Amino acid sequence: MQPQLLDTKWNLFKKVVQINLTLNNFQTTKLRDTENTPIKRSHKKVLLRFCQVNPNKEVFLDRYPPKVFIQVNDQLFLPRKQGPINITSVLTVKPFLKNSIKIIFQRSDKIFIGVLFIAQTPNPQLWDHKSISLIQEYKVTRNKIANLFHGADGDSDVKITSLNVSLKCPLSQILINVPCIGKRCMHIECFDMESYFDANSTKNPKWECPICRKGCQPDNLIIDGYWKAVLKEIPLDCTSVSLQKDGSWIPLCNSKN
Repeated sequence: MQPQLLDTKWNLFKKVVQINLTLNNFQTTKLRDTENTPIKRSHKKVLLRFCQVNPNKEVFLDRYPPKVFIQVNDQLFLPRKQGPINITSVLTVKPFLKNSIKIIFQRSDKIFIGVLFIAQTPNPQLWDHKSISLIQEYKVTRNKIANLFHGADGDSDVKITSLNVSLKCPLSQILINVPCIGKRCMHIECFDMESYFDANSTKNPKWECPICRKGCQPDNLIIDGYWKAVLKEIPLDCTSVSLQKDGSWIPLCNSKN
């Protein structure tokens, strides 16, 4: 798919770009075996990439427009880190059906948007890291949550009565599949392993936690057993949970029922 310049009329201090993306038969076949087969979470993806145009450089660097909001088929993405955005899971993957992509951002230099179809093979090195990643026991995170409520020493003046945590990856803004943290991370929130590798599939990967920004090489990743259990048990319409003082959780669902 050819890059498209984000060039349209200004609306006060913001710019609004509307793009209609359609997949052809070949692209659709690459993403799924048949129209009734669920999209595979393999290395076949549609990535949305932003690059700043610099006529003095042959290679464009990844850069988001300032204060950008991205909406793909009514799904909102709020990028927090430079790099491509995996939009595969929210696309209508059928031949020649329209997918709506809306981008809103503030005044900036010219920016290219590239909607790229990716049909790449797995990186053996990364998949090896995935297979040997450590798993943090359920009780470790549960105890960490309990300490947040009661204070590490039990004498904190500030007592937490409730704590809501999103189950969406801070990188991709989609529901986490494999919840990960780094060995040096002290927070309870996780990010998605596949999205983390996607974000670092660039020429100069940073390999840092998207939450605390501490260095996090692939061999320092830990799969969090607590959040893995939560994600396995949550209802389909749940994207966040309310943590309780004993380390248990309550789903916060979008459904009104």
